[in-house]
Amino acid sequence: MRKFFLIIFYIFFIKMTFSSYDLGILSSDFRNSKHPIGITLGWEQENKDYPWLGSLNYMSSYNLKGEKLDNHGSILFGKRILKLPLYSKLNIFFNFGGAVFTKISRANSSHITFFEEIGFNYSKYKLFYRHTSNAGIKGSNLGENSIVFSVIF
Repeated sequence: MRKFFLIIFYIFFIKMTFSSYDLGILSSDFRNSKHPIGITLGWEQENKDYPWLGSLNYMSSYNLKGEKLDNHGSILFGKRILKLPLYSKLNIFFNFGGAVFTKISRANSSHITFFEEIGFNYSKYKLFYRHTSNAGIKGSNLGENSIVFSVIF
C-alpha cells in the first residue's frame, strides 16, 4: 500500500507537465463481486502531436453485509486515439494503452494488461466504459469491465 501512495505522490509531483487531471468513481465487474466500487485519478496531455494520458485506480469489492472481500490497484498509460466533437462542449473519445495490476485474478491472469476506453466528455465531466484484458497472453482472458464517471480539474 505504501508503494501505491508513493506513486500517487509522484503523479501529483509531475502533474505540472499535464494539461488536465480528473478524479472519479467507478463500478466494475471486478472478480464477479456484487458491490464493486473504486476511485480513479487520471491525467492527460492535450498536445496535438502526443495526446498521452494515464490513471491510477483502486478497486474494492464488498459483500451484502458490507464486509470487504478483496481489492487491487492499477496504473494505466495510454494514448487518445480519437476525439470527435459532437455538439458544443460534447465530445466522444476512444483511448487505448497498457495497464499494470497489483494483483492477478480470474479476469486478468497477468499483471500486465491492455485497456480500451470509449466514452463522452461534456465540459468538465467524463462518462466512459473501460475494458481491461491480458489479450490471452497468459492464462485466462475474461477481462474486467468498468463504468467510470469523473470530473476534470
